[in-house]
Order: sequence, then structure tokens, then C-alpha cells
Amino acid sequence: MPSDENVSPRCEAATCKAAGRHSQRLLRAIAKFAKEGNEDRVLRGRRSVKTSLTPEWLKRRRALGKSKCTPNVSEIAYRTANYAGSVAAEARGLRPASVLFVQTGTGGTLSEDTLTLTRVPSRTGWCSEHP
Repeated sequence: MPSDENVSPRCEAATCKAAGRHSQRLLRAIAKFAKEGNEDRVLRGRRSVKTSLTPEWLKRRRALGKSKCTPNVSEIAYRTANYAGSVAAEARGLRPASVLFVQTGTGGTLSEDTLTLTRVPSRTGWCSEHP
């Protein structure tokens, strides 16, 4: 049964698996840099890994049909790469980047300790540099 966004569970599962493999490849490239101390190599690895989610996802999208898969693959690939980078920073003993998420809606209700927004866009804005 498709989700609320009409995304097929099979496509959702395939996208999650592709994101996991994407993250694993990126972390392997970063680990290789840490072990060898070769920064140029990890930068080349990061560039090649950043696009690796797309071919796997497109293959599944063709098999299931465009309307049954999420259109957000570039956002997923970008977010996966950023989270993997934060993991690598923490592994090095550095503080990960602070992130601010911004959720908007056209209305809402507030009850004791819960804010419920209405007519919320499907995408949430975020930034890593905030005031």
C-alpha cells in the first residue's frame, strides 16, 4: 500500500537502501583519508560518492514508474552526505555542525505544550549557519 505521498513501499525501501550504501561509500572514503592522511584522495572520493545515489534510485524509479517514487532524491543524497560528514567529524573528536530547521505552515493551533501546524509544505528548510 502506498504512503500518504503515494510513494510505493518498494521504492521507499530501495531509496533507503541506496542512501545507506551512499553513506557507507562516503564514510569509507573519509576513513581511508584518516588512515592514509591523503586529503586530495578523500576529496576526489567525496565528489564521486555525492552522485552515487542517483543511478540506483533512477533504476528503481524506471522499474516502478515515476509516479510511485519520491522526487526528492537529490535532497536525500545531499542530506545523507552531510550526515555522514558530521559522523566523520565526531569520530575525529570535532563538534558536528549545528543545524537549524525551519517548518512553515499557513495556520496552526497551540495547546499546552504542542504546536500543530496546518497546510505544511512537503519540504522543510534548514541551514547550518544560523543567528
